[in-house]
Amino acid sequence: MCRVKRIKCGNGNCYIVSQSGKAILIDTARPKYRQKILRECEGENIQLIVLTHTHMDHCQNAAFLSEKLKAPIAICKTDKELIKDNMKQPLVAKMLLGKLVLAISLSAF
Repeated sequence: MCRVKRIKCGNGNCYIVSQSGKAILIDTARPKYRQKILRECEGENIQLIVLTHTHMDHCQNAAFLSEKLKAPIAICKTDKELIKDNMKQPLVAKMLLGKLVLAISLSAF
């Protein structure tokens, strides 16, 4: 049976999905959560780190956790270039609230 363990990281989450003694880590959050995630991974036999996408709240700890857990990182090849420069992805909004959220998000990137 497959087990899913949620790791709450502020307003986002990472997940450990395990089955038959092997596990994958999905997303890696921001640097301030790296030790928490590492603790949650202890004893989990992480075989792979999967990044759902390259927004910084999903991938900032990928290299650190990959080194510590000795696990490779998987990401969709269409997102590969976004790791170096997340601004290569065009972001648009049409409604006023969306434009406000977009402006705040861009200032955080």
